[in-house]
Order: sequence, then C-alpha cells, then structure tokens
Amino acid sequence: MKSALLIGASSSVGTSVINIFSEGGYNILATYTNSVIEKSDNVLPIKLDLSSDRSISNFLDYIKSNKLKFDVCIFLSGVLPGKNLYEYSIEEIDKVMNINFIAFSKLYKDLEKYLNNQSQLIAVSSISAQRGSYDPIYAASKGALISFVKSISQINPNKTRANAIAPGLIDDTSMFNDMDPARQEFHINQSPTKKLTTKEDLSKIIFDMTKPHWSNINGEVIKVNGGSYV
Repeated sequence: MKSALLIGASSSVGTSVINIFSEGGYNILATYTNSVIEKSDNVLPIKLDLSSDRSISNFLDYIKSNKLKFDVCIFLSGVLPGKNLYEYSIEEIDKVMNINFIAFSKLYKDLEKYLNNQSQLIAVSSISAQRGSYDPIYAASKGALISFVKSISQINPNKTRANAIAPGLIDDTSMFNDMDPARQEFHINQSPTKKLTTKEDLSKIIFDMTKPHWSNINGEVIKVNGGSYV
C-alpha cells in the first residue's frame, strides 16, 4: 500500500485531501497543529507545530524511529492575515514567512531521505505568489515556496519529482467564509469562468497529479484559478 504525508492536514482543504487519498488506498500520516484529526485504519494523526524547531525535530525523530517512508509528500499549511504591509507587526511578518515557507524548508531538508524512489512533493502555493496581493508578506511567502519547489525539482527528479499548485480563492474555506458577501462576489466575478474551485475538486487535482500520466511533470506550477491570472 502506498503512503502519503500530509503536512497541514487540519487546514481548510485538508479533510478533502485526506478523504480522497484514503479512498485511493493510501496510508496517511496527517499532521495538525490545533484542530485534531480523526484517527482511522489508514489515517494516523500527529501533532506538528511548524512555528517550533523542537516540534519539527521531534516529528522527524518519530518518522526515523518508526522507519516510515512516503510515496507522496503534500504541503498544505499556510496562514493569511489579509493585511497590507503597514498593518503588519514584525512578529507577524516572521510568523507568516515561517509557517508558509521557512519551516517547510527546515523540515524538508531532512524529510527528503524518507521519501521513496519515484516519490513526489506537491506544495500548495497561491495565485498571490505569481500575481501579487494586497497582503505582500503572504504573497512573498508563497512565492518563496514556489522557488523552493522549482529548485528541489532539479536535485534528483528520478527519485522525487517536485511540483506546486497555485489556486485562486477556494470556495467554502475559512478564508472564503471570513469575507463579506461583496468581497466573495468580487472574487467570483474576477474569474472568467465565474466560479471558484471547490475543496473537493482541488483535492482531486492533487490526487490526480500522483498518477503515472503525470510522470514527466517536474518543477511546474499548476494554476487553478479559472483564468483570472494566466
């Protein structure tokens, strides 16, 4: 049975990703920070606080001591304050950059050895990484994630291919639901297709990327935004 590591599985999209990989026959190690994930026969939740170097170290020790190996590593974590540059405190800048990029680079440096041959890294970035955003720190952190993935893709692609997904606003996520209706309508109308991607459809896209017909895709950014940024 194949195995998947979902980092940030308690995010808004996490439950859908867990469900589709579980239905697809994967054993899943799913990390969470605060919202606990339900354990099942093939889903093992484990706490990982990306803001803590100790938590990252303990997590890697757990993988090593249990001799775990993964066919897919999916990075779902992210925080979006939705502030302009002048509203940020220094501490908030550090937090966003750390959670959205720096902590993952610290983690992946050692995690790579626990990925199987013909494995994959899939990182969920954002349309903001390519288009820019009202929130420049969030955009910069997700842009750094894309640059990291592109660099990783060149190291040993015959062992691990690395790709990113850059979705627009996802329907029925906490980010979407926290917006007032006028702002929600703005994002819908901004897309030429006049609709937003659902959590379930984004999860299906992520799962499909693990299939053999994607085997020569490496170092790419898959845009999922209805054409609002091309």
